[in-house]
Amino acid sequence: MTMNFASPYVYFNEENNDSEVDQDVVQVDDDELARSDGLLSSSAQSAAAPAFRLNPFSSLSCTPSLSLRPSPMPVQQQQQQQQGEEAANPSTVSAPGGEGKKKKRKVAFKSRVHTNIVCIKMAALENTKQNSANCQLATGDVTFCGNSNCKAAFSSLSKLTASSEDEDARNWVCEFCSFTNCVELEEEEVPVQPSVNYILEPAEEKEISNEDGLLLFVVDVSGSMCVSQQVSNCDFQLKSANKREQEFASLLQDGDVQLRHQRRREIYVSRLEAVQAAVDDQITGLQKKRPNCRVGLITFSNDVTIIGDGSKTEEVITGDKLNDMEFLQQAGKDINITRTISQSGEDLSAKLFDLSPGGQTALGPALVVAVNMASQCKGSRVILCTDGLANVGVGALDAVVAAQQQQQQQPQPPSALQQEEQEQQEGPEVEKQPDEVDRVEALYDGIGAAAQLAGVTVSVISIADADCRLENLGRVADLSGGDVQKLNALQLTSNFNNILEKPVIATNVQATMLLHSNLAFCKEIEVDVAEEQQNPLQPERKDQDCIAVSRQTKDVGNAFADSEVYFEYEVKYQAKSMLSKLAAVPFQVQINYTQLDGSKCVRIISHSKELTADRKVVAEKADMSILAAHAAKKSAALAQKGLYNQSRVCNFAHSSWMQRNSKSPAQQGCYERFISHAQNWDGMLHNQQREDLMATGLESSTTPVAMLAKGRRLRRSDNVSSHVYRSKSSSSSSFTPSFTPNNNNNNNNNNNNNNNNNNNNNNNNNK
Repeated sequence: MTMNFASPYVYFNEENNDSEVDQDVVQVDDDELARSDGLLSSSAQSAAAPAFRLNPFSSLSCTPSLSLRPSPMPVQQQQQQQQGEEAANPSTVSAPGGEGKKKKRKVAFKSRVHTNIVCIKMAALENTKQNSANCQLATGDVTFCGNSNCKAAFSSLSKLTASSEDEDARNWVCEFCSFTNCVELEEEEVPVQPSVNYILEPAEEKEISNEDGLLLFVVDVSGSMCVSQQVSNCDFQLKSANKREQEFASLLQDGDVQLRHQRRREIYVSRLEAVQAAVDDQITGLQKKRPNCRVGLITFSNDVTIIGDGSKTEEVITGDKLNDMEFLQQAGKDINITRTISQSGEDLSAKLFDLSPGGQTALGPALVVAVNMASQCKGSRVILCTDGLANVGVGALDAVVAAQQQQQQQPQPPSALQQEEQEQQEGPEVEKQPDEVDRVEALYDGIGAAAQLAGVTVSVISIADADCRLENLGRVADLSGGDVQKLNALQLTSNFNNILEKPVIATNVQATMLLHSNLAFCKEIEVDVAEEQQNPLQPERKDQDCIAVSRQTKDVGNAFADSEVYFEYEVKYQAKSMLSKLAAVPFQVQINYTQLDGSKCVRIISHSKELTADRKVVAEKADMSILAAHAAKKSAALAQKGLYNQSRVCNFAHSSWMQRNSKSPAQQGCYERFISHAQNWDGMLHNQQREDLMATGLESSTTPVAMLAKGRRLRRSDNVSSHVYRSKSSSSSSFTPSFTPNNNNNNNNNNNNNNNNNNNNNNNNNK
C-alpha cells in the first residue's frame, strides 16, 4: 500500500490543543538545552524520565556515541558566556531583593507529538507485476469535484446516486466537501480499487528504459587529490600505475617509503588513486550487470575536461568560458554519449587511469556541464567526487569563506531595532541588493532545480579531512534527490555501490494530499511563505458557499524505491464536536509523475480511517517506524533553517513519547534505533552550537530569523551539513528492526524448553 498511516485511527484530543497539561506536548527550557552532556545523554534522561527499556529481542544498544558527546565547557569560557549574557541579553531582569543582581528569564521550547501522520511511499510507482496487480489502470479521464476549493478525484470511496435532472448522468456527493456533482461515467470507468493510475500523455516513440540510462562521473583532479594515506593492504587495481612506479623507482633508495603493490614496508594510496579504483570497479560491474548503460567521465582542475565515453577527442573548457553560464549549459547539451558501457568500457578505463592531479578546483563549471549532459535522458545519474573548495569559475565559494571569516571578526549581528534604524537612515527607496553569498546560494539552488526538472539525480561525495562547503554543494543533491556523503577515500567503492543500487523509478514527482473539511495540515517549517499563500492551508476561503478542503503539495522530484513523503495533520478545534457523529474520514493523495519512458501519469490513492479520542488505543497500534522517520525529517528541516534548539527538542519529544508507548517487541526495536539516531543528532548539534558560541559570541535574541539562519549556514561544518541532508531523506525502513518478533519469541520459547529439559536431566542424574 502506497499510503501508510502512523496509526489506524485518526486521533483527536478532546482538550484544547494549546493546553499546558496536554500529555502530547513536551516543553524544554534553555537551561536543559545548555547541559554540558547534551539533552539526550544518559544522565539527562535518567534525571528527567525512567531508564531506557532495552528490547530483549534485539542486539541494538542505546548507548550514545562517545565521539559525538559534547565536551564540558572550560571555566574561562563559562565566565565569558555569563558576562556576555549579563551585558547583551535583553531577557535578564533584576532579581527582587538585591541590587545589581540579574536573573535570567527562561525561554521554553515546545514540541507536540501525535500519530496523525501519513506516509506516502513511492515504491508503488515502480513498474512491476506486483504493483500492477495492486493498481487499477483507468480507461478514461480523471473526474474531479466541481468545487474549486476541493478538486478531489472520484475514487472507490465515492458513491453514485440517480440524477433527477438527467437520465444519462448520476450524482456524486463529494466525500470531502459534500459538494453535489453531476457526472457521466461508464461502468468500466468507475474505480473499484483504492489505487488508480491514469495516463495523461503517452510515451514518445523511442522508449528509454532505466538500464539504457546515463551515468556521469565528475572527478576532481586538483592538486589536493595527490594527498595520500597509508593502507594496511592494497586492494586497488591501478592498471596503468606500473609506468609511474617505474619512473619513480629510480629516485627511491633502499629504506625509503615503498610504492603500492610492494609488500616490504608501507603502502600509500592517494585520493585520486582511490577514486580511480572506485570508478573502475563500477565500470567493470556495469559491463556485467547493465551492459546497455551509457557511462561518461568529466574531470576538473584549472579547467573542465569532457572525456565522455573515451571514444572522441577530449573537449577542454578553460579561461573566461568557465564564468559563462550559457556557454557551459550549451557545451553540456552538445555532447552525446552513444556507446554503451559494453562497447566503451576499455577506452573509458584507460582514460581514467591516465589522470594526474594538479591545479585549482573548477567544480561549479563542471557540475553545470554534467547536469546539462545528463538532462538528455530521464533518470540519469551524476556522481560528483571532490576533496576541495570550488574556487574557479561560476559557483566559486571563495566569497562564502571570506564572509565566514568576516563574520567571526564582527561576531555580533545587528538586532531588529538596529536594522530598522539603518533602513530609516538609508531611506525607503534604497533596495537591498543580494550579496555574493546570496548569489552563490541561488546559483546552486538553480542547478539543483534544473536537475530536478530534467529528471537528473546528483550525488555529492566529499573526501574526509577536507573542507568542501557541503552546505552549498548539498543543495544540488537535496533538490535532485541525491545523496550527500563525507567519506574516507578507501570507502568510495562500497559507497558507489550503494548509490547505484537505488535506481530512479520516476521523475518530476509531485504529491498532493487532500483532507476532510474537518481536518487541517499542521504548519511546517519547510513550507515557504509563498507556498502558504497559494495553498488554502491557513485561512479557509469560501467560494459560492462551498466548503474549502485543505490541500498540500510537496515536490519530490526524482523518486526511488525508498523515497517517502510525509504529511502531518490535526483535527480542527471547532470541528471536534462534529467528529463524534462520523464513523470515518477520507484521505486522498494525487501523485503526478513522469515514467522513465516519458509518459506522464497521475496516481489517485484513496483511503478512509476511523476516529478515536482514546490515546491508549492509538498508542498501542502506532507504527513507530513512521513516527521515527517523520521526526528525523522534521528535526533535519529545523536544523537546516538554523533552529538548532527546536530541532533538538523535536527529537527529544518524539523519543520521550516512543519510550512511554513502545510495548511490543517491534515498537521497542524501532525506538532503540531512533534513540541511537537522536542521541548522536543531539550531541552533534550541541557541539555545533558551542562552536558557534566560540566563533561569534552570544547572539542577540532580537536578531531576525533570516539573518540568524544565514549566519549559521556559513558556520556549519561539512560533517553537520552531510548529516542534515542525509537525515532529510530518512525512510521508515531505516528505523525498522531487522528481527522478526514471532521468530524471536519462538526462539526464546525453544531456549526455555531446552533449559527445562536440561534441568530435568540434571535432576534425574542427581537422583
